[in-house]
Amino acid sequence: MASEKSEALFTAVETRRSIYGISGELSISDKRVREIVERAVKHGPSPFNVQASRAVVLLGAEHHKLWDMGDAILKGMLPPEIYERLAPRTAGFRRGHGTIAFFEDKQELKEMGEKNPAVAGMMDQWSEHANGMLQFVVWTALSLEGVGCSMQHYNFDPTFYGGHEEDMGTSRELGPEITAGVWRTETWF
Repeated sequence: MASEKSEALFTAVETRRSIYGISGELSISDKRVREIVERAVKHGPSPFNVQASRAVVLLGAEHHKLWDMGDAILKGMLPPEIYERLAPRTAGFRRGHGTIAFFEDKQELKEMGEKNPAVAGMMDQWSEHANGMLQFVVWTALSLEGVGCSMQHYNFDPTFYGGHEEDMGTSRELGPEITAGVWRTETWF
């Protein structure tokens, strides 16, 4: 039997799940979303405390712009029959209020590897583990706040996140995105 302290954590873990049918509102303020992400980035574990994980928060119009650009790219690169099956999903993500994109600053990892040559070859993998924990913490915290979220792996061009270079670092590698909004339906889109 879990203690009362760990029970709260396990309840949060068990409650967190993918919510795809989201709307353009949030149950919390944009400021609170940013606070959650910043706190998770700051306090998340990382190899040798290198803190190479980055997150960019796009809300409202920035979020919609990202999914509009992504949809245009997908439409141009996919066969029409594949695009037609995928378009309702991307439209559903666009209907949300926000996207949190996760990155790794590869330059920081390279520098740490140069300081620790014995583990240099493992830094990327270990940092990916840390980034996964960051994603999980952000997703779980947002879920506790009543925000519907799901993780996506569209890996849009990092330049789509323009204006946020300081949040990403100069040698960024894009990971997944979490889309967020108010849970509006049990069904897909």
